[in-house]
Amino acid sequence: MFSGSRRIAGFFSLLFGCFPVTGVGAEPICLNVQMADATAHHPIGMGDKLYIVFPHSIYGSQVQEHFRITSQGFQLFELRYAEPRLVEFYGHESAANEDSGWVVRKRAPKLEILDLRVSPGSWINVIFGTGKLTVRHDSLTDGRARLALSACPRSNHGR
Repeated sequence: MFSGSRRIAGFFSLLFGCFPVTGVGAEPICLNVQMADATAHHPIGMGDKLYIVFPHSIYGSQVQEHFRITSQGFQLFELRYAEPRLVEFYGHESAANEDSGWVVRKRAPKLEILDLRVSPGSWINVIFGTGKLTVRHDSLTDGRARLALSACPRSNHGR
C-alpha cells in the first residue's frame, strides 16, 4: 500500500504546504495519503473522482461523499445515503431517491486537504480510479489519514 515507510517530518513540505495543481502540460499530480509514519503517492488526473465511503456512526448504514479533483483541490459534488433518515440527520432539504439510495447534489467549496478520522472498530474506504485504500483504527495507525494533492515524486512518473 505504501511506497516505503518514511518519517513524517520528511513529508511536511509535501503534505502541509499549499501546492497549486495545474492543468495541461503540467507535472503529473498525485493523491498523497499520509497514515501514521508513512506516505503513499497515487497518480490521479484532473477531473477524476474520489469517493469516501463509510458506515454512519449512529445508524451504521452507508454514507458516500463524492469529490472531483480540481486545480484548487477536492470539490464535493454529491452525497449518497443508504436511507432517508440520514438525509434528515444531516439536515438536507431535498434528496432524490436514485439507485437504491438517497442522493444530494451540491457544489461545496474546494478543499486543499481532507483529514479523515476513524473511530475504533470502524473504517473508511477511499476509492479513486482503480485504487482503493481502507483507513482503520488499529495497532499500526491512530485512525487518521490526510489526503492532499501535489506534483508526483519523480519515481511515480518515470523521471
